[in-house]
Amino acid sequence: MIVNKRLLTTALVGMMVFCAFFPSTCAPAKSTKQKLNETNERIKELKDRQKELSSQMDGYEDDLEGVSAQIANLDEQITDTEEGISLVEDDIKTLKKDIKDQKTLMSDRIKYTYENGSSSSYLASLLESDSISDLLNRTQYIMSVRKYDQKIMDEYVSSCRELSSRKKELQSQKDDLSSLLSESEEKKQTLSSLLENAQNDLEEAGDELSVKMKRAQKLQDKIEEETLAAAQAKARALAEARARKAQEDSAVANAGSSSSWEDQQAREDTQQGTGPVSSTTDAYDATDSDIELLSALIECEAGGEIYEGQLAVGSVVMNRIDSSEFPNTLEGVIYQSGQFSPVASGKLALVLSNKSWSSSCEKAAKEVLGGTRTVEYLYFHSAKGWTSDYGYQIGNQIFY
Repeated sequence: MIVNKRLLTTALVGMMVFCAFFPSTCAPAKSTKQKLNETNERIKELKDRQKELSSQMDGYEDDLEGVSAQIANLDEQITDTEEGISLVEDDIKTLKKDIKDQKTLMSDRIKYTYENGSSSSYLASLLESDSISDLLNRTQYIMSVRKYDQKIMDEYVSSCRELSSRKKELQSQKDDLSSLLSESEEKKQTLSSLLENAQNDLEEAGDELSVKMKRAQKLQDKIEEETLAAAQAKARALAEARARKAQEDSAVANAGSSSSWEDQQAREDTQQGTGPVSSTTDAYDATDSDIELLSALIECEAGGEIYEGQLAVGSVVMNRIDSSEFPNTLEGVIYQSGQFSPVASGKLALVLSNKSWSSSCEKAAKEVLGGTRTVEYLYFHSAKGWTSDYGYQIGNQIFY
């Protein structure tokens, strides 16, 4: 026993080490339904991501539009400022020319005075006056000329200073506008980069979403195949059981008294399931949600079938409610684990959320909920590759 315990301990430790390094080998295999649920969860995440990215892109585009308008406005203001600076420079240039001309005029006047008299010409002019009044007039004239020259010169200088100050203001304004323009262009570049990245992320999400949706469809098809295979296996077992029961009944009948032709035909009908039976029963106390749920299931299972087939699918659901082998509520029957493939694949949830069932499916749902039964069977599946030896075929489905 000691040796066996040691061997067992060693084996357990070895298995733990192996699983630690190769967890995927030791982990239980995921079922198709688990894989589909994970894929659908990822699809939901990707769709949410697409919405988020689209919202971000809308915001970036709005911001870009605002920044572009701001840049255009700044460009216009800078152009106007440059034009203002150019006009001020022209005015300064003109004023400097006027100052130069005024200086030349004053220089010429002084030069003429000294060249045509002497330094005492003004004094001689005053001494030559005929009277005191004439003397005063001449003195006032000379002073007026000088005063005028000085006034003109002062005005020119003052105007020149004002224009120079105005030029500095405009230049400062242009520098501020240029700084704002640089910031706006940098912001535009950042937004353009963010928009491009969001666009790339959106495309990547779209590509992955496309791959995941194809995978989900394959997994859904596989679930339907697995469900059909299980139903077919169950149908074979049921057919075999019916065949054995028929043989037993036949043996009992042969051993006893002979049966009438009508009794024999009834047994054959029961054995083979020759057709649907139209009957009525008490109405199911259905809510609006129940009607929608059953309409959606009929759409998923028999949306492309004739109305008789849609009624038959609805009848199977209601027969299960009345059977002790199944839950006794509509939701319980439809959502029972491993029964209806559209529940496992998510197709039923999609049809319910979009309310995309046809009017005929809704009519069939209301009719069977109201008490109508067209078949007494509890199961059905696709008739593809199968005969109706053990059930009854309606359209492309076999009911048994």
